[in-house]
Amino acid sequence: MAISNRQQALPVVTESQYDIKREETCVEDIETKPTQRTGHVMTTFHSYSSEHQKAVEKRLLRRIDIHIMPLVVIIYIFSYLDRNSITQARLYGLQEDTHVTGAVYNTAIAIFSVGYVIMQLPSTVLMTKLRPSIYLPTCMIAWAIVSGSTAAASSPAGLLIARFMLGLIEAPFYPGAVYFLSCWYTKKELGIRMAFLISGLLLSNAFAGLISAGILSGMDGVGNLAAWRWLFILEGLATIVIAVIALVFLPDYPATTKWLTPEETIVAQGRLAQDAGSSDVLDEEKVSMIRGIKWAMKDPRTWMFAYLQMSASAAISYSHFFPTLIHELGFKSNTITLLLTSPPYILAFMWSLGLALSADKMQMRSPHAATSMIVGIVGAVLLIAVPAKQQYARYAFTFLVASGSFGVYSTTYTWLSSTIIRPPVKRAAAIGIANTISNCAALFGGYFWLDIYSPAFRESWGCELAFMFLGLACILTLRLTLKKANKRFDQLVAEVDPNDAQAMAALDDDSQRAVLNGFRYII
Repeated sequence: MAISNRQQALPVVTESQYDIKREETCVEDIETKPTQRTGHVMTTFHSYSSEHQKAVEKRLLRRIDIHIMPLVVIIYIFSYLDRNSITQARLYGLQEDTHVTGAVYNTAIAIFSVGYVIMQLPSTVLMTKLRPSIYLPTCMIAWAIVSGSTAAASSPAGLLIARFMLGLIEAPFYPGAVYFLSCWYTKKELGIRMAFLISGLLLSNAFAGLISAGILSGMDGVGNLAAWRWLFILEGLATIVIAVIALVFLPDYPATTKWLTPEETIVAQGRLAQDAGSSDVLDEEKVSMIRGIKWAMKDPRTWMFAYLQMSASAAISYSHFFPTLIHELGFKSNTITLLLTSPPYILAFMWSLGLALSADKMQMRSPHAATSMIVGIVGAVLLIAVPAKQQYARYAFTFLVASGSFGVYSTTYTWLSSTIIRPPVKRAAAIGIANTISNCAALFGGYFWLDIYSPAFRESWGCELAFMFLGLACILTLRLTLKKANKRFDQLVAEVDPNDAQAMAALDDDSQRAVLNGFRYII
């Protein structure tokens, strides 16, 4: 073990010591032994030489990526497959069999978000108090059952109830996953991982067309059921299988994960505390949910991110109607239409990963988010300007809209998590608030795409364009706000003596971390 000579007297973790300390780092025990826990973790972490920390961290990161990321991304893929199956089913008789006409279909899309919004904040904050390894897979099993039951819908009321319940039960996953990943990865690492999570959304949209084309073209009449009913049943069953796997393999938090070695457990916690700019982060789970929510609501940055996410969500409202939009371009075969929905999402997937990788490497968010939004704006303008008869040109412009609008997602949630860091319950509340406001866009975004605007949907793309400009304004406002805060931190470092207790006590939490540990916001 590589330990510097100056640090030889500091404690090194043995297996027996680790077993005791492991119990002390469980969430339930934090309130009774916070000081002992923090002292053990950080003292041992700092006893390692920098070379040894890097070696353990490299091994740790590889293990986290293998154990966590594939499961989280796959779960996200299935969550979107389940909620968006209705868009493919529409082409194969769902509306006729459920007697859904006109704007009622748009309401079926929007009502999902009613349930989603209701549960967003409470479910995210609950995530900080419950075990993710049980909470998330259990929610997944529940939403799979509800999604599968959509196959039994035979009336508008039945379809609307199924969609509302699906939104209610799916609500915990995405903000919960964002919070969960932020409890394992540092700010520098989180961007590309969040992009992989977002890629689940894009891959689900890409694969949905391919999967649906196979199921819907070959299952009609099997068991005297329409093909669209089989789509919901089979995807629901597949989701349950994934949920059972997650129950077995998904971990909780670094302090309580059994497949980490003692050294990896110490480094996993120590590096997150170091990244947050304070060792106190290890003891902040004791902050109450109500207090965390109040702190998040009083922070103006929470609302800036919330309206940015709302704008981004409104900008992707077309994704709930994408098969119909492609069909209205003039592609009459349902199978061809479903297959053509995949390529724009595949390009968006590659764009989002590249954007996130660059943002992580440069440790910047706003330039990448703004660039992506501008790409989406260009695509929307072209779709408004080019005549409806230009079938192939308009299809090509959907690539720009898909890449630009979804690329924003690969940066903004990571940006929020690395800006509002602590305490964890405040971070979770901020994510929940942002996601709640974000999903309010789906309540009205579905009505952008009424049938009366077909086939060109110029009015619809105009609505998209307005929200893209709003999102761009939010990005620029956040950049200016955080840049100004960083300049203030630089001034405080030059003026405040960190050994002056009175001067330090007068500073807020982020300012104290800036003076003591060099904390700065990522812009």
